[in-house]
Amino acid sequence: MYSQWVWADPIVGIVGSIVIASWAYGLVRDSGAVLLDVRADEDLEAVIRDRIETKGDRITDSLDAPPSEHEDAQPLGDQIADRGPAPDASAQSRETREMVHSALQKLSPELREAVILRDLQDMDYREIATALRVPEGTVKSRINRGRAELARLLQRTYKQVI
Repeated sequence: MYSQWVWADPIVGIVGSIVIASWAYGLVRDSGAVLLDVRADEDLEAVIRDRIETKGDRITDSLDAPPSEHEDAQPLGDQIADRGPAPDASAQSRETREMVHSALQKLSPELREAVILRDLQDMDYREIATALRVPEGTVKSRINRGRAELARLLQRTYKQVI
């Protein structure tokens, strides 16, 4: 009864694939820019558009050069807000990271691995107990002792820096 319709399955499959591919292409075309954050920052876009449209300046002008002949004009680099961390904050973060790493190296291996697994790797007590093959109470004790010793070492280091 259905033996004469064997050819319909591949055709329906091809038509279905075309419909899905067309839908997917439209979805990517319409939402791809949003998903990939292609749109530029509006403030930056306005500054760039203003610079191009006025005074015949070129887009390749230096960020440090004044935008016009006026001596009191603000350089383009000052007009664009820097949303990154301040250089001193980045340096301080690096120094803090180095001090903590140095203090961690001074802990005994048992305390160090328990503190690292809990506080840096964000593992729960049961996972740490399984990984270290010790009871959960031992893990909690090592973490407590490790944190206390780490705090003592960092406090002593911090006092030496000041």
